[in-house]
Amino acid sequence: VSVIGRLLPAWNMFAGYTSLDGETRDSLTAANIGNELQRVPRHSATLWTTARMPGDRLELGGGPTYVSHRFSNAANTNKVDGYVPWDAMVSYQLTENVELGLNVQNVGDSEIFESAGGGHAVPAPGRTFIVSSSFSHSVCTSPSRTRPAHSGFVSTSIDIRSGGIGTLSATSR
Repeated sequence: VSVIGRLLPAWNMFAGYTSLDGETRDSLTAANIGNELQRVPRHSATLWTTARMPGDRLELGGGPTYVSHRFSNAANTNKVDGYVPWDAMVSYQLTENVELGLNVQNVGDSEIFESAGGGHAVPAPGRTFIVSSSFSHSVCTSPSRTRPAHSGFVSTSIDIRSGGIGTLSATSR
């Protein structure tokens, strides 16, 4: 279930909830029948909001994501705790064509286990900073403007994670 809304002209919100009641119905190990499916959280939810500040250049956003416990094995003996990390973002429209952004994932640097399976859990990255910039342009190919303009978009981002591991990526269209 999800709900998307514009609470005010410059304030948007998204909320979502998922409930999965998975159970093992067939297994070579009879004791596993009826257990919760491994790696499947029963509940997950998210809330995200963004607000454009007066002047329309600065946008702020953020919200939590909840994932309930799940088991890392079919026997349901290895339990991975649930978590609620908070993420945040800020973007600034530098010019009509250039936007700068900063996303912070897992703001509180919570210990999160992103995946679980085979009797083990894999920790997710800690607090992560993603710095991005985007450039957009439109070019009219006809002096009479009877044909649609072509547009393009270029985006670059730098992903800096706790522990100094980072990536640089670029996309264009």
